[in-house]
Amino acid sequence: MQPQAAATGVLIRSRIEIGRILEKIRRSKEPITVSFEVEDRFFVSRLLLVDPSQGFILIDYSPSKPANASLFDSASVTFHCSDGPAHIEFVARTPQEALHDGRPAIRLAMPEALVRLHRRAHVRIRVPPSVSLRCIADRAGSAPFEARVVDVSPGGLGTIVYDARIRLEPGTHLRRSKIVFPDGGAALADLEVRHTRQIVLKDGTPAQRAGCRFIASGRDLVKLVRAFVKEIADGAND
Repeated sequence: MQPQAAATGVLIRSRIEIGRILEKIRRSKEPITVSFEVEDRFFVSRLLLVDPSQGFILIDYSPSKPANASLFDSASVTFHCSDGPAHIEFVARTPQEALHDGRPAIRLAMPEALVRLHRRAHVRIRVPPSVSLRCIADRAGSAPFEARVVDVSPGGLGTIVYDARIRLEPGTHLRRSKIVFPDGGAALADLEVRHTRQIVLKDGTPAQRAGCRFIASGRDLVKLVRAFVKEIADGAND
């Protein structure tokens, strides 16, 4: 957990209060996620049991076997989830195999602290490469192009990767861009380019990377971004 997080939110150390918040998240079936440094390892799950008195939580396995392996290889992991308009971040330690109602589960020690971040401090969630989240940018312009969204934020920030031959300057507005979601849904938004840089993809292909802010998008875009994260989590129950 980042030490500076408490400066932009509320740091909670009471086990009773932590248990209350996590139980609320469990009841709402809100997905909990972990982004590992390895590009294709994105852990998404749900809380199955919160037991403050015994000092542990149980979570479901992720649909991604590599992500499960990364979790068990870690002494501690930082989970992210939402509680209404707030973003929740907590560290859980010592993952172990367990059972819950006769099904495999993962047991972790009860978090010793939890951070509730304000709306402005939304954390970006990296999009797993196995999930298609595309952006058809600048549809209202003279030369629309297709990009891949590589991270998203319920607060309206994201990063796109696109063809190296396309040049975008900071401040450029990509009007009526279409963000396409895994379930076939889509949202229209203007994207304001904040910064760009050249990168090289894993296969050696050069590309451009741009940090963007979604503007004039309304509430639907936020709902769709959150629905996208939930859709990944739904795979854990299949």
